[in-house]
Amino acid sequence: MNNTLAIAQREITDRRFVFVAAGAFLLLALVVPFVPGVRSGERTAALVVGSLALALNFTLGLAAILGSSIVGRELSDGRLSFYFSKPVAATSIWWGKLTAALVLIVACFTIVALPAFVVGSTTAVRRWVNTPEEMLTTASMVIGGAIALFLVAHVLGTFVRSRSVWFLFDFVAASVCGVAVWMMGRILLLGFAIELAKALAIVVAVLVAIAVIAAGAWQIARGRTDRRRSHMELSRFLWAAIGVGLLVISGYVMWVVAVPVSQLTNPEFLQASSGSWSMITGEARNRGDYRASFLYNLNDRRSLRLTGVNPWNFQFSRHGTTSAWMTRTGLSFVRLDVPKPEPTLTRVTGGSIIALSDDGSRAAVSGDDVVAVYDLRSQASLGSIRVAQWRHAQFISRDVLRVYSGASIVEYDVRTKTLRNIDPSNARRLAGTWPLRDGRLLAVENRETASVLRLLKSDGSPIREIVLPEPRVRWTRVTESLNGIVSVVLTQHTVVVDINRGVILRQEPRMLCQAGSVGPNELCLWQQRLVIWNPATGEKRPVS
Repeated sequence: MNNTLAIAQREITDRRFVFVAAGAFLLLALVVPFVPGVRSGERTAALVVGSLALALNFTLGLAAILGSSIVGRELSDGRLSFYFSKPVAATSIWWGKLTAALVLIVACFTIVALPAFVVGSTTAVRRWVNTPEEMLTTASMVIGGAIALFLVAHVLGTFVRSRSVWFLFDFVAASVCGVAVWMMGRILLLGFAIELAKALAIVVAVLVAIAVIAAGAWQIARGRTDRRRSHMELSRFLWAAIGVGLLVISGYVMWVVAVPVSQLTNPEFLQASSGSWSMITGEARNRGDYRASFLYNLNDRRSLRLTGVNPWNFQFSRHGTTSAWMTRTGLSFVRLDVPKPEPTLTRVTGGSIIALSDDGSRAAVSGDDVVAVYDLRSQASLGSIRVAQWRHAQFISRDVLRVYSGASIVEYDVRTKTLRNIDPSNARRLAGTWPLRDGRLLAVENRETASVLRLLKSDGSPIREIVLPEPRVRWTRVTESLNGIVSVVLTQHTVVVDINRGVILRQEPRMLCQAGSVGPNELCLWQQRLVIWNPATGEKRPVS
């Protein structure tokens, strides 16, 4: 310890001229408020901003110079042998120089930034360093950045001054590590794990800092006064340490993204109105904010992992043969009627997918009040229309798209490129309804004493009404199944209704079902757990 402090003291003494330079920058910061053009009412702000700007630039510049010269210059000039002629441990040389650099950086920043902290702590200047916490945050960011720059400059200075072809290995190793970090971050961001990606960046930064500091001690102990050997020892230790650390981090990232569907908590899901496929997405315990997404088959429990999927931007075709979703990279779709479903990325980008044709061959995409129709197989545009404030859309045939916009409804035929407006009186009656396969419509209406499920003809004229068990429904979703059976998802439970006979077949408290055919394969959320529910028997099987 005494040797370390003695070396640090010697380094500070040899570089005491930097304190003179810091004092000059301090005087310059005090002069800034009085330069021509600065108004009297702006002098306080000018002092704070000028002092911080000068402190930032001076500290970063000092860190870069110290990092490149505190070891590298003495090594290339052959002056490092002075320390080895004394009874001093090699590690003491490194830690002494590192301590001296830290003291110089912190002291010089404090000198130049002193006016900003003194004046800024008593005067509000655009929320800059107004409180002790903000002062500490600002100082920590600048000093932390300066230390990082010092370490990077030390490594690069060693590489450049050695004049060795070993530098090519360093370039390859840095590229491999950079790609590995980018891939891990990309995997997390595809699962919307922003906080986890930030934590990954912090961990990697700390890992690299520790590796560089430890590699500096190893470099001096093993390389001694030979600059090429010093370079090789620094490189070997540095990239080995970073590589091992990245392997551990990548193992954790792989564990995070490999979460099984059975471990999802508070999941969101959609189920195809026909067939056995559903989409499930959610977070899991001990995996941060990472969201895993799956296509899940309720019959044979096969699952296909998806990335970058939002439930609000996901669609199943009515026949259940195709699913499609929009991500940052473009529109993707999966054929679900093949033995091995695989996602296909198309050239269609931007907007939201709002409807699929019954057979899954056509997709409607909305963006900036424009609704466009695409053929998924050829990825060709079949036409577009401008619709302001669309609410939802559906293909009433393979070539005809119906778009609901407020109280108006329009139909677009992609074959003739023609647009037809539905009669306004019918549009008002059809607004807020769910279409059935046979052309009839369903609507839920809140009345003073009850909530009513209304069955309508295709023109909006009434057929019958069914009173629901919940008097005032805050929100609901109606999904169709076969043989006139529908599921009505109420605020707290789900009811199964035979609309042809006008009777409620079954109701299940605390059961929230999002879609799908009522039968042995209904996907629902029951007591915060995903289950496969049989409405006829009440059997519940957990998703696995």
